[in-house]
Amino acid sequence: MFSKLSNRTLLILMALLGAIVAWTYFSENKKSESNYREQFVTVDTASVKEIYIYPKAAPGEEIKFFKSGDSWRVTNGKEESPVESQTISSLFSSFANLKTKSLAATSNEQWENFLVGDTSANRIKFVTSSGTTDIMVGKFAFNNDTRSASTYVRLRNEKEVYLVDGFLSFTINQPFDSWRNRSLIRKGDQQWTKITFSYPGDSSFAILRDSTTWLLRGDTAYTGETFVNDISFLNGTHFAARPSLPAAPLYRISIDGMNMNPVTIDFFPAGIEDKFYVKSSLNPETIFTDKDGAISSKLLRPSSYFTSKPESK
Repeated sequence: MFSKLSNRTLLILMALLGAIVAWTYFSENKKSESNYREQFVTVDTASVKEIYIYPKAAPGEEIKFFKSGDSWRVTNGKEESPVESQTISSLFSSFANLKTKSLAATSNEQWENFLVGDTSANRIKFVTSSGTTDIMVGKFAFNNDTRSASTYVRLRNEKEVYLVDGFLSFTINQPFDSWRNRSLIRKGDQQWTKITFSYPGDSSFAILRDSTTWLLRGDTAYTGETFVNDISFLNGTHFAARPSLPAAPLYRISIDGMNMNPVTIDFFPAGIEDKFYVKSSLNPETIFTDKDGAISSKLLRPSSYFTSKPESK
């Protein structure tokens, strides 16, 4: 009888244990289902006041974007700089409407597998008047069959890890200087009509647009349109540390056109290593160095550059 009782008790205990395991499994699955986000986040970009990025490329650095009037600025706590509107638009485009592709993990034990832990992830925060969207951005996955990229992400106050579209980690894993306004020239849809080269002595000259042809002193400037195409979207690369500039530039390029404010690019003497300091009226707060000659080689052309007739092929 004792043996029968023991067997019966054992069966009851096994049944109870099975029920507990089944209930736990069912509860966890229901919990995961209830927490599943078909839409990972939706950011109301019109109401965003501030953006914070904590990139792994610059450990310990907080990069803050904030609105100043109709424009955006960026600071790392030491320096402050304007941001191009296209940079913010691209950032919003990447994060504003993230749809979930799949649920990758449901517990913090799995965070490091996807690089979404508190110390392993890149992090971005969008702050609005109604709240904050705080996203941990992890590693990316590339599908060779569909030629598409995805990124593992997690909301900072949640355990679940999701897979969403995009190279999001590459988008935000950038140091402070990468976010600053680098623009020197932006042509857009404007029609340039005159470009003046102000050089020392009597070497100054200008090229003028006559219908579809560029002219130099009344003669055809054969490489005028090539020059315009080469400089129509020109950036600086190396930021200068707020040097003291002389009152007048050594060289100046002035661009005039229809329905636009004139744009001037000034070259100031610098040390041997930096060659020139360069400043554009399009981005007046920022001064660049030209240590690699990339800016001066494109802009500081002699008049002979425009009079040389291209060889016929």
